[in-house]
Amino acid sequence: MLASVSCVAVDDYASESWVAVDGRYRMGALTGAWNKPEAVYIGHTARARARERRLLEISLRLQELDGEDSVLAQEFELLAAERTQADGELSNAPLDDSLHAAVRKAMSAGDAVLQARSRLGLADAQYRAAEDELQTERRMLERDAADLQLPIAPEGLLTIASAVDRFMEAHVQLFHAARAWGSAWPDSFQQQEREAEAGIAVAQREQELTTANDRAETARSRFAVLHASIGAKVETLRQQLAQADAGVKQADVDVEDRQQRVTKTSEARGIADARATSAEQQLGESTTARTQAIERLQRFAESGLLSSALPELPVPESGMSWTIDPAFLSNHREAIAAMDFFEVPTLTFGMLYCFFVIAHDRRRVLHYNVTKHPSSAWICHQLREAFPYDSVPRYLIFDHGQNFNEGVVNTVKSFGVLPKRTSPHSPWQNGVAERWVGNSRRNLLDHVIVFNERHLKRLMSEYVRYYNDDRTHLALEKGTPAGRRAETNPGADCRVTSMPRLGGLHHRYDRAA
Repeated sequence: MLASVSCVAVDDYASESWVAVDGRYRMGALTGAWNKPEAVYIGHTARARARERRLLEISLRLQELDGEDSVLAQEFELLAAERTQADGELSNAPLDDSLHAAVRKAMSAGDAVLQARSRLGLADAQYRAAEDELQTERRMLERDAADLQLPIAPEGLLTIASAVDRFMEAHVQLFHAARAWGSAWPDSFQQQEREAEAGIAVAQREQELTTANDRAETARSRFAVLHASIGAKVETLRQQLAQADAGVKQADVDVEDRQQRVTKTSEARGIADARATSAEQQLGESTTARTQAIERLQRFAESGLLSSALPELPVPESGMSWTIDPAFLSNHREAIAAMDFFEVPTLTFGMLYCFFVIAHDRRRVLHYNVTKHPSSAWICHQLREAFPYDSVPRYLIFDHGQNFNEGVVNTVKSFGVLPKRTSPHSPWQNGVAERWVGNSRRNLLDHVIVFNERHLKRLMSEYVRYYNDDRTHLALEKGTPAGRRAETNPGADCRVTSMPRLGGLHHRYDRAA
């Protein structure tokens, strides 16, 4: 308990310390539940000694941990050295070729050991035989010397010397054989280990081969099933291909028939165009003849001969101006719209065609688009986009362009709109559309060079937005086709803001807030 009390970071010696029976610790005066006789008072000296004793234990524990740390560091260094040695041995391990060479060397060394052992056995036998001969000769020499009372003969010494030399030679050969066997033994042991590893690898390869064979059998069975199903599908595809081939042949026949019809239609159209040209020529000739007759009648009337014979009648003038009642146009222009094309050359000398539909009521552009190939089908699609949700006019004016063929006329009629064609070579009969074409050229296309179809679409999109929302018209009392009215009584001290349009080519002016 005193050890735990001594670990307080800051100890106020002016305060009192108390420990209860259940181990609770408190500093300060006893109040409330602490005001009981079981609380024990702890003095300042006891607390200081407990603190010193605890600090000493902590320092000893730190020293022990430092020693353990140094031991662990040494062990770590030993492990690192062993790892380095193992990596070096692994890097210096022989390859397969060197392993085979070592195996061959070990086998040759084993053969040499066996040969040395055999030679050692022969030498040992010779040594024993020589030793027996020596003993026999010695006994004989001793017997003879005893009988004759003479010293041992020198011939026996020569026999002993030759036997000793043979023994030494056999001993030397045995020593060399033992050395060769000792040098070949580690290689043989490593070879046995490698052969064991190779056996394990061969067993694994055999198991993998068995698994692969099982998978191959499964794949063969699946391939057989797939081949059967694919065969049925191939047969079905062949039948479909035959049917398609027959359909293609029939389509070729139909195409040839249609080509013949188109050829006949083209011939008939050529004849009709020739007749129309002849009719236009005749109409021009009749108009010229009518004008000449009117001029002759005027000259005859001016001569006074006709007035003397006939009563005075008003003479028609060739330059008489015909006008349309403005009330008629104002009453019917909301039910009239017009469509037309105009051409736009590109930077690469190509030709683009801009299609538009414009309303007569406020000259508002209802729809526009750009294409390289203005076919009749494309025009029908553009008309569907121009008049969505039954927002169609009563009349639609267009000229005699080749693209406005019978299909376009039928599409216009399907909307509940009455198509109105202008007279041939009479652009003034579609004046609203022609004037918008002129405005587009003067306000935009004469100031830019068109790169491609996408560039012209972007320019026309910005110009149509500027034309409908920002450009004022005197005929609309300086309003815009979209319905923006002109500012009235702006005042002399008002500020005007300028907002660029079309990259600064035009501007819109509004009163500043």
